[in-house]
Amino acid sequence: MAGSHQIQASNRIYTVVDDLSRAYRVLLKGQVRDEATGELPRTGFSVIAQLNGVKGRALEGGLFYLAGYAEQVFPDLKNSSYNVTLSVNAPGYREATSTVLVPANTTLPFDLPPVQLRPLPIRLQGRVIEDKSNRPPVENALVKIVGGPGPGEKTVSLRTPLHFNHINGTAIQGCQLNPSGTAKKLIDAAPAGQKILTLNNRTGLAANDLIYFGSDISAEYGLIESIDPLPADPNQPGRIRVRSGLYHSFAATTAVQKVIPNLAGPAIHLAREANAGDGLIILDAATNAVALRIEDALSQLVEYVALGALTDADGYFHLDGIGRVRTIELDVSATGFNPLPGPAAWTIDYKQPVNTINFRLSKP
Repeated sequence: MAGSHQIQASNRIYTVVDDLSRAYRVLLKGQVRDEATGELPRTGFSVIAQLNGVKGRALEGGLFYLAGYAEQVFPDLKNSSYNVTLSVNAPGYREATSTVLVPANTTLPFDLPPVQLRPLPIRLQGRVIEDKSNRPPVENALVKIVGGPGPGEKTVSLRTPLHFNHINGTAIQGCQLNPSGTAKKLIDAAPAGQKILTLNNRTGLAANDLIYFGSDISAEYGLIESIDPLPADPNQPGRIRVRSGLYHSFAATTAVQKVIPNLAGPAIHLAREANAGDGLIILDAATNAVALRIEDALSQLVEYVALGALTDADGYFHLDGIGRVRTIELDVSATGFNPLPGPAAWTIDYKQPVNTINFRLSKP
């Protein structure tokens, strides 16, 4: 039988019998960690569950809980399971969203799996010089990320970050990308994100052709989605549309070259999922390829990427989208120079959007 109590109002005493007793209590609890370092996130965070009547609170030590009235949130928990979608946000990190199953007849509070917050990727840049007193720059040196963060994992750096998301296990194929036909030119400047491009001519181009923008230092590739039918003469300037928006910005008159991919070597796979904007991916095997084809199961998400960064005439290089791991190993090579004694280890400082590392190469 429900309990009773008395209250006084307007000089009258009322006896109240509660016919429903509910407690606002912790329903779900969990912990947040930095994916790259395994430590507590370096900033504060917030957590939201897509459940009516639930409020989340972040605590010290990366802990959090979600509280509410169990009878409202999980009205039939004794007999039914519930899917809970969580979103965790923190400055300097990607949003982490996951769906967790709360089993039927579970005891509350329910322990959620740890939430891994992925730091926003950084730019790695620097300069390669000759090991001489006047320190002349080394042009066209190749800077690569090698090694791997764990057993059976190999890190690979991309000259231009990915345009699309790809799931764990996606097939990867090494390839050579060979020029075909005469280069075209951009009529108008193409800012980052642009998909529709105007070329001085479209001769020899068709839907699904692979094209290459700019110089080897930028090395951005795109697949043609469609070509405008007008003007009918392909020798005249006209527009094409590529599947993904450009990562870089390109000036008018930038060369646009059709290339033919020649696949080579065994297929390997992503050892971890990869996101658009990632310039470092983790594979299940090493590769010596100069470029990769990301063989996504969805044909519209297939893309091509060149590997490593090249130095310019002043010896400078950069790699964008570097993340996912705490420490990387870098190797540098250039024609006519001795190889490094061994890869150089670098612990990424995710608090700094740009990390700088320089190299010296010697001649035989």
